[in-house]
Amino acid sequence: MKNILLYLSSVLIFAMNSYSQPEIEFINKYVNGKEYHQQTTTTSDSEVKYSGSKKILKYLKSQNIENPQKTSEESVLEIIYRIGSKEENISKLEIEYVETGNTKEDAILKKGDKIYGTIDDKNKIELTDLSNDSIYGEEKAQLLSIFEYGFAIDIFNGKTMKIGDTLVKNNSMKIPISENVLDLAIINVYQLKKIKNGIAYFDITQKTSFNSDLTEISLSAKGNGKGKCEYDIKQMHILKSESALNLRMFLKMDKGIEITVNLKSITSSNTTIKN
Repeated sequence: MKNILLYLSSVLIFAMNSYSQPEIEFINKYVNGKEYHQQTTTTSDSEVKYSGSKKILKYLKSQNIENPQKTSEESVLEIIYRIGSKEENISKLEIEYVETGNTKEDAILKKGDKIYGTIDDKNKIELTDLSNDSIYGEEKAQLLSIFEYGFAIDIFNGKTMKIGDTLVKNNSMKIPISENVLDLAIINVYQLKKIKNGIAYFDITQKTSFNSDLTEISLSAKGNGKGKCEYDIKQMHILKSESALNLRMFLKMDKGIEITVNLKSITSSNTTIKN
């Protein structure tokens, strides 16, 4: 009888501890009628190494192309997400690039450019137009599709979580390039570490890969990263995040040129929400 009572007591204590653990709804979303001001800073170090015949390597040298070629860059990206009025569970979405960190004339998006679209109650984003009239037709449709994928990575309907629980966010996309397809996959795993003063703190692990069936170029890449983020429980949005990513990419061209790219990047992002 004593052993049974001790067993029952231990079960009861375990059950009470389980129910007393704080829970959160991890749903990273945009709310209509609000503006989300996001600033992202990225520092990156890359090394590009060329391989091929002596003739090819000699030509690269004659063009003053270093082998390996090493570069370091820092960029700042500022974006405002404006969530408009809602009609039949769909809200208007305007994305303004306040700062792109790219001043080149041939940059796809420049300072002041906007992207338009909608977002529904299930956090599904659909982009429909660009303010840049110089991009149109198939190129415009392809860019909108890629941006749509990129914006959707961090927006999701998650689940109820306790400390120690994990959420796996699997994003995959097929990008058409002429008659070929580029397969892209990004897997983010969020683990809830602690909850304090209305903020949930997560550790993040990431795996990235892409492959292509391009006719003239064989392209593949694999990467992994780690990071952290801070989630505002009341606002239902990630306010701060930081990550470090290592990526290794391989390109093989039909002329016998092989290129290996090693990229290391550190990214930090801060979001301010305004009514």
